[in-house]
Amino acid sequence: MFDLNIDLGSVFVKKVGDGLSFSFWKDIWIGEQKLETLFPRLFSLEVNKDCKVVDRCNLNNGPHTRTWQWRRPVRDGVEKEQLDGLLNILRHFNPSFSNDCWEYSIDASEDILKAEPSCRF
Repeated sequence: MFDLNIDLGSVFVKKVGDGLSFSFWKDIWIGEQKLETLFPRLFSLEVNKDCKVVDRCNLNNGPHTRTWQWRRPVRDGVEKEQLDGLLNILRHFNPSFSNDCWEYSIDASEDILKAEPSCRF
């Protein structure tokens, strides 16, 4: 695809289903940046920096269940502001029982290839 001058990062995006495959903090799975970059103070408080999306957002106790493992309680100020921001980003996200997958879509205006979104792992 390099000969076609296609940026693969702009063609393939993560689509979270059950959250078993993608890193909560280190992958771009919601929004356009890694959560560790957006919320560095919270990331520094995280006990398991390699946790998966399912570890923090799960369906066990309802669709909006969030489970945290901080090394100490979140303090007022910057940490509380970052937690509020994170919860705001997550407010519309609900995991599902389907598998995580990669979704692809290439803009037909590029006259290279037209691909319908697909979800396969």
